[in-house]
Amino acid sequence: MYSSRVGFPLLIVLNALLTLGASIAFAAADSKSHFDLPAEPLDKALQDFAIQVHYQISYEPSLVAGVLAPAIKGEFTPDDVLSMLLKGTKLRAVYIREDVIQVLEKAAPASRDATSGTPSTNTSGGGLVRSNDQTAFGTGDNKPRDNKELEEIIVTGTHIRGVSSASPIIEIGRDEIERSGFQTIGDLMLSVPQNFGGGYNPGTAVANSYVNNRYSDNPTGASVPNLRGLGPGSTLTLIDGHRMASGLTGGGADISSIPLDAIDRIEIVTDSASSIYGSDAVAGVVNVILKRTYDGAKTSLSYGLATQGGGTEKRASQLFGTSWGGGNVVASYEYLQQDAVDARDRAFTSSTPGPFSLLPQTKSNSFTASLTQNISATTSAFIDGIFVARDANSFVTNPGVMTPYDNVSTLRKYAIATGIDASLWGDWKLSLFVNAAEDATQNNVGLLGPSLTPAGDERLLGTLGSVEANANGSVLALPSGPVRLAIGAGYRKESFSDLLGTTGGAFTDRTNGDRKIRYAFGEISIPLIEHSQRTGLHHLDFVVSARNERYSDFGDKTVPKVGLVYAPTDSMKLRTTWGQAFRAPNLFDLNAVQQLLILDLADPISPSSTSPVLIRGGGNPALRPETADSWTLGFDYSPPAADGLQFSSTVFDIKYTNRISQIANPFAALTDPLNAFFVVRSPSVSLAQSTYDAYPPNEIFNVTGRPFNINSTAAILDYRLLNVSRQTVRGADLTVNYKMGTDSNGVVLSANAAYLDLIQQNTPQSPTQTLSGLAFYPAKLRTRGGVTWNLNAWAFTGTVNYLGRESNTQVEPIQSVGSWTTIDASLRYTPALPGFFSGLHFSLAAINLCDRNPPRVLVPPTVQGIDLNYDSSNTNPLGRFLTLSVSKQW
Repeated sequence: MYSSRVGFPLLIVLNALLTLGASIAFAAADSKSHFDLPAEPLDKALQDFAIQVHYQISYEPSLVAGVLAPAIKGEFTPDDVLSMLLKGTKLRAVYIREDVIQVLEKAAPASRDATSGTPSTNTSGGGLVRSNDQTAFGTGDNKPRDNKELEEIIVTGTHIRGVSSASPIIEIGRDEIERSGFQTIGDLMLSVPQNFGGGYNPGTAVANSYVNNRYSDNPTGASVPNLRGLGPGSTLTLIDGHRMASGLTGGGADISSIPLDAIDRIEIVTDSASSIYGSDAVAGVVNVILKRTYDGAKTSLSYGLATQGGGTEKRASQLFGTSWGGGNVVASYEYLQQDAVDARDRAFTSSTPGPFSLLPQTKSNSFTASLTQNISATTSAFIDGIFVARDANSFVTNPGVMTPYDNVSTLRKYAIATGIDASLWGDWKLSLFVNAAEDATQNNVGLLGPSLTPAGDERLLGTLGSVEANANGSVLALPSGPVRLAIGAGYRKESFSDLLGTTGGAFTDRTNGDRKIRYAFGEISIPLIEHSQRTGLHHLDFVVSARNERYSDFGDKTVPKVGLVYAPTDSMKLRTTWGQAFRAPNLFDLNAVQQLLILDLADPISPSSTSPVLIRGGGNPALRPETADSWTLGFDYSPPAADGLQFSSTVFDIKYTNRISQIANPFAALTDPLNAFFVVRSPSVSLAQSTYDAYPPNEIFNVTGRPFNINSTAAILDYRLLNVSRQTVRGADLTVNYKMGTDSNGVVLSANAAYLDLIQQNTPQSPTQTLSGLAFYPAKLRTRGGVTWNLNAWAFTGTVNYLGRESNTQVEPIQSVGSWTTIDASLRYTPALPGFFSGLHFSLAAINLCDRNPPRVLVPPTVQGIDLNYDSSNTNPLGRFLTLSVSKQW
């Protein structure tokens, strides 16, 4: 049984705090105070209100100009007073923190996005970084509370509303998505410096990133976030806070076909979060949040092309939303088609024997829907769903190894969640939901030739179903402020199967596995110092969380996390976290088909220079969870003398142990002493015989070319996945943002830089090696920065992307690979036209405006068998890509 020696006592502490909270009857109602505000201009009334309740309130003066606030006298809560001040106006209030409020204009009927106007800080052309005091509208708590104008909001990375997050959070907001010029969420995520392209992305779909072969089984061109380069399975990806099923052998959730117009924002926690969300959140969390409120309709059309040829893209989408008394619905449909890019279309890969696809041809139809309905004054129900149908096609030619083949694949996936949100006593909120998801990939390999003989179909199927209840609110009133608690429990079932069948025929189950997970979690936020305007002691908050998950296939795991947020002034915040995290082994890694290969390997002690070896392959049911310890230290600063200027920086360290890995080069098993961990030399006859007998006869493959004699076994090689590797990843993120002027006439400057140091030890006997900065591995340094200039109906964005120099250790002598700098640009025009033509938006975007080819990376043909010679994990072969988009709001 797996139980953390540190985490379990912390969970006991949380349980004790729960008991304490219950014993004081959850004294959580907002305290009332006496207010005596005269009828006066709203500007003055808001200032008087802020002084009395010790809140910070920000707003554009033009929004409140000429508005008269009513007189208010009596005993009220601050929320009641704020609601009365704004009643009857076109304004709404948003909690940025429990004592920080922003007054915003209600969105226009044709564009009522849930976060329009929510303050956020542009970090780069690739994303927005939220000040960690800010929160965002979340799935579970974004409805009006008690029909008030005041909205309470929650962010990814915590279950508690209105608390300061100690973890760094990146937000890619709606405006940033539109300015980026990207037409798919996969391309958008690849632009984020903290995300690594190695693993699952369309550029590696045809196995042209040979050092990441574990993720080469990606026939449909899936896109899976890979924060810090720790692997797709180490980043937890959510839709509206809910897990998705994985139909990928290497783990992770495919986000590539989520309709772009349906996305409200993307929140990225670049800190381990297993104590909040459980398995897989070692490197962080990516939460794709869909639109939940929208009135009207929006039609979008776009056409894109690569100036070097191939890759032509066509996109059409329709967004619809409406609201009624107590409810609303939002639905979105998108059709996206992109042509393949062949190696012969690019000068730097034209010598590659063709056909060979650098990027696959894809066609996808995607649909999302979100429905919310108030059941009573305190309870609402919701249902969210997404469905994706994607077809892909790619070609591979590998002379001397295989006949050229056409890889035809389909993806069918869905995810649906339904539940209720309810207000309990005081400020307590309850969320109860169930969700189900499925991800099915079918791959048909047909040989290219006169007969086009099909080789058959393989179907990878992942399913998920879960139910969860969670609640959060105040449990204790301290002199320093309310103590807030979140608790929850749930049940989840996951399954994975690998099926084979003849083309058009029935499938047979090749292998399958499933697991059941029961879990419980708790999180508590304690204000150690009262929030105030004192210089040097503005506030100090302490946050503790823990989560226990019990797996049916390997036992249980408990992980804790602690965070501290210290704000010496209202313009500066220091934050730090420490926690443990884990990743459960994939069901495919545990249950893959058991196979035995008999092969002659080079052997320096054999008279013939080779010896027969039994090579064990397939799943390993003895795999244990990967575990990690992580910490972060960061600050956020907004100089009072420079309104609109923000700095944010975070340093981090993750020690990742028990990593699931396998021998890097099985052909050197007997010649490289570092492989001794995987090899049993000169096994006894009984051990060799028992190993041989453990495999079904149809899964034993003798490729020595002669009958096998068990007495001649020179070694037994374990080529299965094992818990043998360890990694240390440390680095720093820095963002600088400066907004000058207004949204309609101003400039936004932004920069986002990520430095990464990734060190790996393949086995306990192996030396450590630095992987970051090597070709096909995460870069040491990535930056993305730019400028947006808004001038009335026009908006221009220019962005510079920088990838640092690399070293190519696949050749001798080691090759120095140059850096790669590209420029993206977009021009948007939103004219004020009358009648039918109102609501038109035009945009022209250029990705890689200067048409920079990727730096040349020499790859030995003996390793790859083909001559692509570029780093597909860090660069893109598309070249200059131009997109013209037109949209209309109805």
